[in-house]
Amino acid sequence: MPMCLWGLFATSCERLWGNFSRTDRTYCEISADCASDQACNVGTHRCESVGAQCSVVMPCPASQRCDVGSGQCVLDCGADGTCLDLAGCAMEMGCGDLRGSGSDGPEMPMPPVSLRGVWASSPSDVWVVGDKSTILHYDGFTWKRRSAGLSSDFVQVGGLSSTDVWIVGSKGTGAHWDGTFSVLNTPATIGTPRSLWTMGTKTVLASTSAGLYSYSAGNGWLLRESGDFSGLHGVSVLATERLFLGDVTNKGILSIDAKQDPPIKVLSTVNFVVHALCAYGIPQVEWAFGDGGLTARAATSDQWTLNPSSTSRTLRGAWCASDKMFVVGDGGVILQADATGTLPMPVVSPTTENLLDVWATDASHAWAVGENGTILVYMGEGWKAVPSSQLPP
Repeated sequence: MPMCLWGLFATSCERLWGNFSRTDRTYCEISADCASDQACNVGTHRCESVGAQCSVVMPCPASQRCDVGSGQCVLDCGADGTCLDLAGCAMEMGCGDLRGSGSDGPEMPMPPVSLRGVWASSPSDVWVVGDKSTILHYDGFTWKRRSAGLSSDFVQVGGLSSTDVWIVGSKGTGAHWDGTFSVLNTPATIGTPRSLWTMGTKTVLASTSAGLYSYSAGNGWLLRESGDFSGLHGVSVLATERLFLGDVTNKGILSIDAKQDPPIKVLSTVNFVVHALCAYGIPQVEWAFGDGGLTARAATSDQWTLNPSSTSRTLRGAWCASDKMFVVGDGGVILQADATGTLPMPVVSPTTENLLDVWATDASHAWAVGENGTILVYMGEGWKAVPSSQLPP
C-alpha cells in the first residue's frame, strides 16, 4: 500500500507554527548591545535592568563582572585586560573578545567553513551543519560542536524533535541523533542530498542529484523516484500527502500525490532551477524559489504562476507558515513576508555572504546560515550576525 511505501508526513505547518509574541525590549547578544544601566539576559536575548543580584542568565553590564561570592556586579577586568574571575559568571563578561563558556581565556573564532543547513525544534535547540564535518548545536546559551564520527561535508539537517534529528552529507553520508549519534547505512549511488524532509519517527526523505530517496532504520536508503532533484517539501492536505520537488533537468516542479496507488506524478515547467519550496498563507499555497531571484506559487498542483521578483539574487532557502515567510540567498539577501497574501520583500541584512538555508520555530525566532561560517539570528526585531567569537573553534 502507498502508506507503507511513503509513510505519514509527521510534519505540518501547524506543528511548525507557534504562538507568537513580541515585546518592546531591545534584542541583544551581549551586554554591550544594551543601555548603560542594562545587561543582556542571555536566556531571552533581551536587554533588562540590572538589579543587585547577578547570575549566569542575568549577567552584568559590559564593564563589570559577577562576583560569585556576593552575587554583586563588580569591576570586571584586571590591569592586563583579562577577566578576574569566570567561575559561575555570565556568558558575556565584557573582557576583550571573551564571551564566556567557562574558559579562562579568549576562544579562537571558528574556521570560515560554509554552513549549509539549519534546523531547530525550539529557540534552545538549534542545529547547524556544514563543510568539513561541521555540526554545531545551540542550547539557548552557547554554541557547541558535536561530532557524528563521520568525515563529510554535511549539507542538510532536519528533524521532528530534540531527540529525532537527521543529518546528511556528501554521497549520502549521514547520521541520526536521538541523544547519541548513529551512522546511516549509505549506498554509493545515492549522490549528494540537497534537501531533507522528515516524514515520521525513523523515516526521512532526501532529494539528491541521483533521485528521491527514503531512509528508514530497517531498509536503509531506497530509491523512490529517479531524477536530478533540488528543493523538497512535503504537505498533508485532506486526502493527499503531496511532495513537491525541484526538477533540475527540466527546470520545473514535480508534484507527487503519495496517497494514491500508484502515486500520481505531475511535472510543471517554471523555467528556472528551484532550490527551495514551502507552504505559505491561508489557505496554504506552495511557493518555489530559485535562480535569479525568481519565485512562483501554485495555482493548482500542476499550474504555477511566476511572481514579480524583488531581487535578482539566487534564492536558496525558505521557511513559511500561515502568515510569515523567510527567504535567503546569494549576497546575503533576505526576503520576508509578514502578512497573509503579501509578496516577500527585501529587508536589511547584516551580511553580504551567500546565505544557503533558513529555519524558524515561529514568527519571532529564526536562523540563517551561509558561507564563511555565517550564522544570522532573528528575534522579531531585525537580523543580527552571531559574532565568530561566540562560535566554537
